[in-house]
Amino acid sequence: ILKTDFVDICEAMIDRKLHDMQIEYENKATVCKYIVNKGFPTPKEDMKMVIDEKAIEDGGGDLFYSCFQVAENVYKPSPRGIAVTAKGDTLNDAYQLCEKLIKNHIKGEDIWHREDIGTKELLEKYTLD
Repeated sequence: ILKTDFVDICEAMIDRKLHDMQIEYENKATVCKYIVNKGFPTPKEDMKMVIDEKAIEDGGGDLFYSCFQVAENVYKPSPRGIAVTAKGDTLNDAYQLCEKLIKNHIKGEDIWHREDIGTKELLEKYTLD
C-alpha cells in the first residue's frame, strides 16, 4: 500500500526528480468488495440501502460510492454500486474485516456482494506460476 502521497510522486515525475524521492509503502493487505444490485451487471431498479458510514469508518474501512443518492436510503445504481475496502496485516485479516463491515453496517433490499473476493482460494485460482 502506497504511503507516500501520490500527488507528490506525480509532481516529482513532472519535475523529473523522481530519483530524488523516497517512496514508502505499508506492508499490509487490502480487500475491496462491491455491493451491487441483484440485477448486476445491468441494474434495473434503484438500490434501497441503509449504510452506517460512521461505523464503517470507525471500524477501519473505507466507503466509495459509484452511485448517487436519489432519496433517503435510495441510490441510483451504476453497475458497481458501493465499494467497501478494509486493510489488515494479512489478506485474511482484511477479508474478515471487510465482510464484518458489510454484514454489520450495510442493510438493503435486493443487494449482494461476492463473499469469495479476498479469499486465499480465489487469489490462488488467478495466480500465474
